[in-house]
Amino acid sequence: MTDGQSGRSFSASLAGFIMSLLLRAWGATWRVTVYGDDPFQREAQVLGALWHEGLLVGAHYYRDQHFTVMVSRSKDGELIESTLERMGFSPSARGSTSRAGLSALRGLLRLLKEGATTAIHVDGPRGPRRTIQPGILTISARSGLPIQPIAIVARPCIRFGSWDRMFLPLPFARIVCHYGSVVSLPEQADDKGLEHAQAQLQQELDRVTAEAEKILGLI
Repeated sequence: MTDGQSGRSFSASLAGFIMSLLLRAWGATWRVTVYGDDPFQREAQVLGALWHEGLLVGAHYYRDQHFTVMVSRSKDGELIESTLERMGFSPSARGSTSRAGLSALRGLLRLLKEGATTAIHVDGPRGPRRTIQPGILTISARSGLPIQPIAIVARPCIRFGSWDRMFLPLPFARIVCHYGSVVSLPEQADDKGLEHAQAQLQQELDRVTAEAEKILGLI
């Protein structure tokens, strides 16, 4: 049992175990097509940036690679953390832009310094949906790492009624994982530089999301 699991409630650990089994079996039927250059096949570190709605697909697609993500300190976050660990992710930096953000930021920067591969759901934890929040820009500026936009789209899928409209692809669904152009921040970026990078990242993530949706005939 890991340190994270030892401090977790039995119900969350059990639910995470069941969720991971179901997700592995369900996701094994999906047909994934990748567009663009996969940065995680290279040795250089990047910060993965994707919409919160693709969390379930991302958890399956990037399974067993010991990636780490930021997970909120909430009851839902406890279940997500438990599931991700069972999916082969490394323990996360717990927190968000609204809860324990500073400690999570410090923890994530420490993990990045140690060489961790990280993906961030950039419109989380509460939205608005598909709107970049500034947290990833702060992490990029402090770590010196570029940001890799990632769009994940599926058809057919079930859409939940949550703020992010998270989706679960149906069995044998088609999935497109589309990598966009890397967004890099200048060294010691000021507020204006951060705002420019945020707008650039928003534009690029919107672009690859739209392209992925077109490929699947969703728009």
